[in-house]
Amino acid sequence: MTMDPKRDAMDRALAASRLQKAWIAGDRASGLDALRELYAPGLRAVLNLGDESARRALRTTLEVATSAVLQFWFGESAAGAWRELLLEGPNGLAVPGLAGNAALLRLAGSAVVDTPGSALDPALFAQAPLDRQARSLAHVCLLTDANSPIDYAGLHQACAPELRGFLASWLLASYLASPEHQLDASALENQRIARDAFARVHGCDAPPIGAQIGFTSLAYRAALDESSPRAFVEALDRSVIGPALAAAGFAPNGSSSHGADVAVMLEAAGAGGKIDRRTGRVTESLRGAGARGVIASEDVERSYKNLPDGWRSESTDVLGLPAASSFQGLAASAAAIRAENLDALVYPHVSLGIANRWLAGQRLARVQISLGADGMTSGSSQMDYIVVGEDLVGDGSEFSEQVITVPGLGLDITAPPTPREPRERALDAEQVLLMSTATHDKLCGPVLDAWNEILKRSGGRAILHFFPSVDDSSAHRIEPHLAAHFEEGSDALLVPFIDRQELTDLLVEGDLYLDTYPYGGLGALVEALCAGMPVVTIEGDCARNRVGAAILRRLGLPEGLIAKSLAEYVEVASALVADASLRIQLRANLTRERVLAALIDPELPRNVGDAIALARQLGPRQSAPGAPLRCADAAAAAQAPRLAS
Repeated sequence: MTMDPKRDAMDRALAASRLQKAWIAGDRASGLDALRELYAPGLRAVLNLGDESARRALRTTLEVATSAVLQFWFGESAAGAWRELLLEGPNGLAVPGLAGNAALLRLAGSAVVDTPGSALDPALFAQAPLDRQARSLAHVCLLTDANSPIDYAGLHQACAPELRGFLASWLLASYLASPEHQLDASALENQRIARDAFARVHGCDAPPIGAQIGFTSLAYRAALDESSPRAFVEALDRSVIGPALAAAGFAPNGSSSHGADVAVMLEAAGAGGKIDRRTGRVTESLRGAGARGVIASEDVERSYKNLPDGWRSESTDVLGLPAASSFQGLAASAAAIRAENLDALVYPHVSLGIANRWLAGQRLARVQISLGADGMTSGSSQMDYIVVGEDLVGDGSEFSEQVITVPGLGLDITAPPTPREPRERALDAEQVLLMSTATHDKLCGPVLDAWNEILKRSGGRAILHFFPSVDDSSAHRIEPHLAAHFEEGSDALLVPFIDRQELTDLLVEGDLYLDTYPYGGLGALVEALCAGMPVVTIEGDCARNRVGAAILRRLGLPEGLIAKSLAEYVEVASALVADASLRIQLRANLTRERVLAALIDPELPRNVGDAIALARQLGPRQSAPGAPLRCADAAAAAQAPRLAS
């Protein structure tokens, strides 16, 4: 398929037309070829990036394809044809993208998924013969996403063993990847229950699950909506990610010899991006001390061009590996990295990047270390250590890795653009402007409901502008979901994507910034505080929802700005809306210079270098992680070879 959304939509529509013709002709071989083309990787991206006309065309295409598939392969007269689509072969499912059909229909705006039909009763399902189970499972899975509750553990137990792989793939590709799930409280709860069930079922000795590359990234991202996703991501690693490359020919146990080199995984580390802003000085320090770079990407040349200048210098060795398009490609990249005989491989983060996440499930170096840029565990049994700031870590139980703590936040802070004009609005203006620049995927139903309550309590005095970093087309798609959380007449405005400088110019006009939960901000909070805006945040039990509280404490701001629950969050924000003098008093301490001086730690590269040195001396983790290790207290770090200065 092409990279042009309109052309891609047209190509897939033509594939759907060929599918219909094959159905009429009774030619399943041609129909299967058409299905593979229609559900080829990239369909979800086209739905996300394409305009409304492309989305409309794909909606029709998917509805036609769904109808054809259900009748041609799963109809009463299609004896045994279901085996072609539901049974896994040596390379997994014949059309793995079909497992994501319900989520794709939802993303395309189809009403078909609003009436998925009756849910499967595990007790009755268990009594059905194999053919009946297969047809029933397909009719449910192709039309059902997280808007309908399911009993995953019960269905897994009731399923014939040969159908369990498709059931699990559907859970990962559709149910846990349902678009806008976080904006609907019932869908959010349905997914939480399903993730817990997945962790129980696949957490121990369940057989491997074949899945399309990309399934796990979507499910992994959805897990960020949970306060404690460790059990789920560990099950994901054990049942899907860990076995996948071995099945593609990558030996799980590598050479026992290792050199002295250290490398940094540079996927998603483009200059100015989130990962670069959070770990840029650290990775540059590692490079300056001799670390090599690794890029595993579908487009190595493009990824290389996007790297910070230092990594593109002639004196720096960067290994470029085309990967992420297939398990075989990933296995080849994994083998190439292992052949370098690295002593340590450092991942700035382990999360959404497809190659990054799959490779993190393999043993590619003697010691493997995450810098935790996204504040979430990898869930990988092969990731030995994670470096976390003392301000953010609790008892360490949220992480599968052994935690090594460094002073402060443990994350880099970059200075936002300087506003081009001073504030125009009066500091005690009658109308109070509330703001949020949290990205769309951090907005969840409970937070939106809290914002609505704040607006309601203000008696019309407060207005809310939020900037979720979506284009006009995506804004049009999600606006109805967002509007459902605000009462009619509430003054809440969604602003589509604008560039960072323009956003900075607008932030100086705001009166109060509202952080999100359970996935809070970092860069967004720094931008708001540098603009002089007080922040209200919620402190949770995990690193990714303790950042706001840690930042406010570093600035010496009152503990009263840190709520412990959504109810308290509403109370704190409402009190600030009503008290202009308190807001003005708080602003007096929020100069750009003071904020950046308090948050940018000049010792961060050295501290993280010490943590990496300690990890290398400790060697591969041989047991379950224990209590966090304070690098500052580890005498061994002083004798360990220093990698960064």
